[in-house]
Amino acid sequence: MHYITFGVLIQAYVISLIYSRWGWGDYLAIGGFRVGALNGVFVGLGMNMISLGTLALIDFEATVVDGV
Repeated sequence: MHYITFGVLIQAYVISLIYSRWGWGDYLAIGGFRVGALNGVFVGLGMNMISLGTLALIDFEATVVDGV
């Protein structure tokens, strides 16, 4: 149950980072790479933590490795 909370907190933090960087006007190529990396953290770690909490089909180590 705690994994669902951690997953939602990770997703909320990453989405706020993405929108704050976009609001600064960071439209260079390196900014795109940063947003892409943040999207990877959003999907890889946030969604997998929620899946870990709801499905219990994967373990914590697989969640962290998949997020990296």
